[in-house]
Amino acid sequence: WLLEHRELLIKYGIYYPNHILDSNGVSSGNALALFETPKSKIKDARQKKPILIEEARKHKCRTLLLSSESFMRRLPVLARLFPKANFIGYVRPPYELLESGYNQRVKQGGEVDKFKLEQAKKINHLKKFGPMISEIGAEKFTLRPYEPSIFFKNDIICDFLETLIPKFNN
Repeated sequence: WLLEHRELLIKYGIYYPNHILDSNGVSSGNALALFETPKSKIKDARQKKPILIEEARKHKCRTLLLSSESFMRRLPVLARLFPKANFIGYVRPPYELLESGYNQRVKQGGEVDKFKLEQAKKINHLKKFGPMISEIGAEKFTLRPYEPSIFFKNDIICDFLETLIPKFNN
């Protein structure tokens, strides 16, 4: 949605950089806008940051919006790189993370093994990310439950936009 509605976001002063989708319509979002590989260092991202900020300025935007699931593992780096950043995240139950990951592996890599729910015990993302959130500052985070029945207007896009731009959906 963000990729398809970049012009609308610009009208609200939000610049969302373009990114590619693979043949399945799946993307790593804006991860490559900052980090070329999973092992890229903060110095690499520091070189790309001014380019992104200049693109936002060209569009007269005061907000740079970056989106990628892979950013979760790099929260401390992102917080140092963008000290004024605020983070919005959706928290899924462990079994849904397993299912989503399995579905992505099927689409992208041709996963053929059966889905195994017992691996859910190994996933505890809140325990893993809690210390990072505390280190960065809980006030910089808005965490939302990934539950369609409680999304604003029962829609994740409306929920995200209401979180990002209160009163957007009115």
